[in-house]
Amino acid sequence: AQLQDGTPSLATSSTKRSRRPPGHSISYYSQAIYVMVINVSGNTFGLVVDDVLDSEEIVVKPLPSYAKDTTCFSAVTILGDGSVASIIDYSGIVEKAKINFSSLELASSDLEEVARAALREKQNIILLETQSGLVMGIVNNMVSRVEVIQKDKCRMENINNQSYMHYNNVTFHTLYPDQILGLEGNGLPSAPDAEEETFCMVVPAISGLQVGLMFSRIVDTMEAYIDLDCHVIQADGLFGTARIDGRLVLFPDLNRLFQLADIMPATTESPEDYDGLKALVVDDTPFLRIVTTTYLSQAGFSVEQAEDGLAALQRLKNHPYDLVVTDINMPTMDGLELAKEIPGTMNVDTPVISTTSFISSDLVTRCVRAGMVGCVPSTDKFRLLNMLATMKRV
Repeated sequence: AQLQDGTPSLATSSTKRSRRPPGHSISYYSQAIYVMVINVSGNTFGLVVDDVLDSEEIVVKPLPSYAKDTTCFSAVTILGDGSVASIIDYSGIVEKAKINFSSLELASSDLEEVARAALREKQNIILLETQSGLVMGIVNNMVSRVEVIQKDKCRMENINNQSYMHYNNVTFHTLYPDQILGLEGNGLPSAPDAEEETFCMVVPAISGLQVGLMFSRIVDTMEAYIDLDCHVIQADGLFGTARIDGRLVLFPDLNRLFQLADIMPATTESPEDYDGLKALVVDDTPFLRIVTTTYLSQAGFSVEQAEDGLAALQRLKNHPYDLVVTDINMPTMDGLELAKEIPGTMNVDTPVISTTSFISSDLVTRCVRAGMVGCVPSTDKFRLLNMLATMKRV
């Protein structure tokens, strides 16, 4: 089976299906087995499945709180028929199965390139179109849910120059991101217009906010690399832009949008709290590196960046920093290895925070053992700021 980076492929030994009854080993099979060939950190393994039902585009939702420590599942989704499906965490499967890839033989000259390509993280994103025709991208884990709403099922109101919508017995403060950013599209949205019966509302994954970002429609959902350009279009509240499938996509900073609209939840933090402090952000994924840099800059830090552990270590040997925020999975030297090397530099007392896409109790334990302060989700600004606030109080 052809394996594309980060994408499971299907291999079978026969075109005829054969289910394995409960309690039977794989050797029970006499006709065919279905194997999902998975790529994790540049290594492949086969995951045996009983059957292949279908493939479809989904919106990823975080695990419920009571399942956060589950090793083998990273998220959930609601399928078209209303049923709930768990999403497998391939890295967790490898860890749980105690798979050892150390016997793999790779030419040393190719190792770094292979590792860098494998560890560079794709992002699950939703592409949405504004009423003025702009296409915006939002990373799934920044979103609590997306609602496609029939216009006759909601009531819109304007109070004190603020927009509100009553829907499903809940009142939402509604915002139009293109208006907040001060950006206008071509004025020719391809769908829907004023005569359309539906529109789209994105509810952010920010506790304490009952806000909906308003769009005309969902353009697509996909997994993609995001190579942000922070210079072609600049606006307060915009991470940057990227070219995805031929489209120019704008990536808004949701937290900053709500600040600009003056509807963020109360916080004790202000930019002056970290003014004059210097932070180093380490991440091999450009999009996540820019996101973390933006959050720390907004908090008042002066921020420098490094694209992997080795580059960061060289900086740490020669320059003092007040904080290091590093990704876990990186080529050549990962975040855990970097944390263990920092005591040998001039930044021996510098606190280190790790970021990762999915957190488990085991990962938090490994981070603490490596000398880190803790671990936070890659795009969760408030978890990061709350950890900084806790460190400051201590």
